[in-house]
Amino acid sequence: MPLRTAVQIGGDEGFELAKATLCLKGYHLYSDVWDDQPPLHTFLITQILKHLSPSIVGPRLLTVAFAALILASVFILVHRVNGLLAAAVATVLFIAPPTFLQLSASCMLEIPALSLALAALCLVAAVPLREANVKLVKFRLLSAGALFGLALQIKLVPATLLPLFAFVLLTQRPSPPHGGASESAPTRQAGTTRNSGLVILSSFDIRPSSFLSACFLFMFSAALAWLCADLAIDHGSSLLHLHQTWISHFAPAKSFEYGSAADHPFDWSLLLRNWDTTLPACFGVLVCLRRWRSERGAAKLEPNKLQRTRATHLPRPFGRGEGRGEGSVRSSWFMVPTPARSESGVSTSEPSDALGDSAVPLCAGLPRVSDRRSGGVHAPAPLRSLHALTLLPVVWLAWSLVVFGLHRPWWSYYYVHTAIPLCWCAGIGLAALIRAAPPAGRFAKLPRSCALALLALYAACAIPWMAGRLYLQVRTVRNSPQTYNDLVIREMARFKPFAQWLYTDEPIYSFHSGIPLPPDLAVVMLKRLWSGDMTNARIAAEVADYRPGLILLRNDARTMPFQALLEREYRLIYMDRDHRLYAHQSISRKGRGPAQ
Repeated sequence: MPLRTAVQIGGDEGFELAKATLCLKGYHLYSDVWDDQPPLHTFLITQILKHLSPSIVGPRLLTVAFAALILASVFILVHRVNGLLAAAVATVLFIAPPTFLQLSASCMLEIPALSLALAALCLVAAVPLREANVKLVKFRLLSAGALFGLALQIKLVPATLLPLFAFVLLTQRPSPPHGGASESAPTRQAGTTRNSGLVILSSFDIRPSSFLSACFLFMFSAALAWLCADLAIDHGSSLLHLHQTWISHFAPAKSFEYGSAADHPFDWSLLLRNWDTTLPACFGVLVCLRRWRSERGAAKLEPNKLQRTRATHLPRPFGRGEGRGEGSVRSSWFMVPTPARSESGVSTSEPSDALGDSAVPLCAGLPRVSDRRSGGVHAPAPLRSLHALTLLPVVWLAWSLVVFGLHRPWWSYYYVHTAIPLCWCAGIGLAALIRAAPPAGRFAKLPRSCALALLALYAACAIPWMAGRLYLQVRTVRNSPQTYNDLVIREMARFKPFAQWLYTDEPIYSFHSGIPLPPDLAVVMLKRLWSGDMTNARIAAEVADYRPGLILLRNDARTMPFQALLEREYRLIYMDRDHRLYAHQSISRKGRGPAQ
């Protein structure tokens, strides 16, 4: 991927770099430069350009780092819930969807914002809480909230993940004992002070306030991080000019000259074109639902049978001298192996072939309570968190399809939000086929030879398809204009000493030429035109007011709002297949020289 030489990677890269160019010249977002996005990303790339390198490779490498974070977050999250095999498959599939490779190399907002939000979700759902350390749990919630607040300081679209955070926090809250009876106060106090388990805020706080307290800590930390970042960057200018964001995103359309948001619906054909992910994802959804149904049914057993099942099939914490040298007990019905203790005291578990890929993480995440001081062993906590968390990828996929299926406008780079749960479900489905033992139901009767045949057929068709898609993404960027062969950049460089302003409908050239755009015209996107905040008359007035030294336009038959001014005061100095470059008559002769 030509990170250093590609003129533009991604449709909105020009807006981000044009804003950074103006910030380098001393202009401020919102008050001087119109912007409908939070300022953190612009601040980061401005600091990179100012202190590290003026080249475009610096901002793009920042996105590459965030892309590595999002891949790591996807792997950790899937590994925690569904195991190593599903995590590896899902991560590989996530690299292949359309636009991800280009987004991960482009100076745009989507990958940085989404990566921080997923890292926050990992802290909430994927970090094993092995001890009932209230301070540690609170620290993780506060850290997750801070990451999520920073994600919202890059772009507001991660706010759509808030229901998933609530779902994960709710599933991790321990259930009361079987039959709904609450524990006595001494038991809860003992659990709070001495026992260990997967809990929120306290070991056996089964009151609804524990979930609400967790949500409060998370949201408080997110709001505080968002506010502190806003104050540190530009003294709270984003909050003071929140109306710009509100009008751009939520105001009703007032102008239809450039169409409307309704003209850009979700492209459902993407799911068909990406059959290599959609087909195994459908199977993965069935596997998740069967697994959830099996675990949910197991959790509803009679008290004595449930206690007997726990003692036989579930991992048990060992007291002093217990469990040494014992082998593991497997259960394909409950899909959770019993760990064995080695001579060194390290707990190990070997998943059976019948368990599927979720055996190990379910064992690792099992809430259990043990009294370490007395060496006694108590019964594990109820399993609501286990069987409910199994539904996380399905809930996420359904929620993503609803949100982005209804949202207008929908842009192609939004697909990455749907690709994460889609690849997760696909990883679960392919992992079940690889192990040739789906968890329950009629899928459990699938012969191993049939599963291997399906895998071979899928690999033969999907691998070339995904490789071709990745190749086309790279080739598209390589065949796009490069800084070393784009002659219009050279022409603009000759006039740079004489041009204070540049107007162009391709703002990426403002960055490459080093000539800033008029501040109010740096970000002229369709949403701004639809809302009526920017009109053709206002564009013409701004151009007439600033009298930019250079005007760069696409080489098409469009009539510009300032066409009369263009014909009267500007001269065409360069034209190729893609561009027309005009210079103001006051400088049109100054740039001529030996280089012409």
